[in-house]
Amino acid sequence: QKTFRLPKNTYAIAIDDSKIQRKLLGKFFDFLNIPPENCTIVGDGYSEINGFVDMVVDFMQCHKNDYVLMIVNENLDVVDESDNKSKSISGSQCADNIRRRLPVELERRMLVLVRSANDCTADIAIYNERTHGFLPKAPIRREKVNDALAPLWMKRFPPSDPEFRDSVGFENMSDEIVYKATLNEVASSPYDIAQKLIDIESLFKKEAHFTDTMIIHDQLHELKGKIFW
Repeated sequence: QKTFRLPKNTYAIAIDDSKIQRKLLGKFFDFLNIPPENCTIVGDGYSEINGFVDMVVDFMQCHKNDYVLMIVNENLDVVDESDNKSKSISGSQCADNIRRRLPVELERRMLVLVRSANDCTADIAIYNERTHGFLPKAPIRREKVNDALAPLWMKRFPPSDPEFRDSVGFENMSDEIVYKATLNEVASSPYDIAQKLIDIESLFKKEAHFTDTMIIHDQLHELKGKIFW
């Protein structure tokens, strides 16, 4: 049996304001066999989110002959350091700004996808205007990652196009590898979610939210990340 694989000169970039989601994105890239040294995952605080567009534009200038898979979370919540107020930045709008700033020959080397739990028809239409596709936030197993990405990748980089002849490869995989599925290969297990609920309940019992108003917010945000991959 043959399975889709990315070319060796593929780099991955992702942004998410959730720590656990950044960890899951790292796992997602690992499932695609993109080595850690080829992955850049940001979103930890104002400076990383605010500087994301410039960072990616600079990155593309240094990787003119490589392929870049970029995944952005749609709702990036951040505290603006200039006025200490919370605001939400659109990841798909950041992606659109990046694409507009790049010359055509560099933009053509990117596959840009939005990850979001907001998956109504109107939202997806906006994502498709600004990027190349949409990935829902849902638990995903190792053997399903290639299935999810392959059609998007091959549509963006058709091997029939002489420019992208090296854009995709196929390799033989044993049934044992292709269909291997363990709890470790799922983004979040039921145990992970149950444990997080216990942690949140404990915080309420300790009345921690009276002294730190953001602590419950942060814990709920992590819980959302566990439920919506």
